[in-house]
Amino acid sequence: STHFHLIYKSTKAILMRSIAMSNKPTLFGRIYNMLYTPMDIAGLAIFRMYFGAIILYECWRGTRLLPVVAEYNVQQFYFKYRFFEWITPITPHEMEWLFRIYALAGVAIMLGIFYRFAALIAALCISYIFLVDITNYLNHIYLVIIMSYMMVFIPAHRGWSLSAWLNKKKVLKKKLDTPRPHRVH
Repeated sequence: STHFHLIYKSTKAILMRSIAMSNKPTLFGRIYNMLYTPMDIAGLAIFRMYFGAIILYECWRGTRLLPVVAEYNVQQFYFKYRFFEWITPITPHEMEWLFRIYALAGVAIMLGIFYRFAALIAALCISYIFLVDITNYLNHIYLVIIMSYMMVFIPAHRGWSLSAWLNKKKVLKKKLDTPRPHRVH
């Protein structure tokens, strides 16, 4: 009887421990909760505004270099990126318009209006400028390209933007928060 009582007590302790542990989330559950806990969108909105300002700076720098870009058309040979040999340079006038469109996309990103469309347009414009000739390679332009394509999928227009201000009813229904993976420190 005492032997049975000891087995019963130890089994009960093991069961109680396993029940207590099952109430705790698994490692995957804890990581998921940590990553997707809603938080304030202010940091992401500020990042969006700075990103739009960076695009405007790149446009200003690019238009200052348009006389240099005009020389691309007199070149006989262009160094091309592998798999992007099909991209050809456009005329200086067309390049000027490309920079204007890129600047408008930067303003739209900064203000948060037509945000996803503007991010896609900005990504396509900077990609063309980057891929037209390999001698244009700059690390920060490469980073702007990657960030531009990422910004298409990040909901940075949900707060502190003209889009949120114009669609107050939609914004009031949703919380002004964002999952942690989109957090900018």
